[in-house]
Order: sequence, then structure tokens, then C-alpha cells
Amino acid sequence: MVVENGTISKNESILKPVFYRPEEITTDEIIHQVKEHANNRFSWVIGSGGKMTAKTIAKMYSRGHSGPLWEHLISE
Repeated sequence: MVVENGTISKNESILKPVFYRPEEITTDEIIHQVKEHANNRFSWVIGSGGKMTAKTIAKMYSRGHSGPLWEHLISE
């Protein structure tokens, strides 16, 4: 299907990451579904994160965490 619609060519390596979004779902719907699934979990960062992520990261820094905090933002 992705070859037929031009997302990748027949000779292109499938080891290279490619983002594919079927025409049947919009980008807005994908974002809506991810946010709904995240259900305000503090450990999920969607997009740039927004106010909730900034608040969580500030709290982590105040508790002595430093450097990249991704390893601490792991969901169950």
C-alpha cells in the first residue's frame, strides 16, 4: 500500500524510518486519540509538552534531578 501511494519507492530501504498516515485519518484525529489515550498522565509528553510538562519538569529539578529527564518520564 505505501509503495502504491508513493510514501516509499520499490527500491527504498525499509530500514529507514518513514512516517505513514493513511488518508482515512487526519492529523488532528491522531493528536486527539493520543491525547485521549494519555488521559492526563504526567509522564506523557505530547508535542512540546505544554504547561503540564513544564510543571512536572520544574518539580523534578526541584527534587534534584538534572540532565535529560526522559528516563524519569516513563509510563507504565
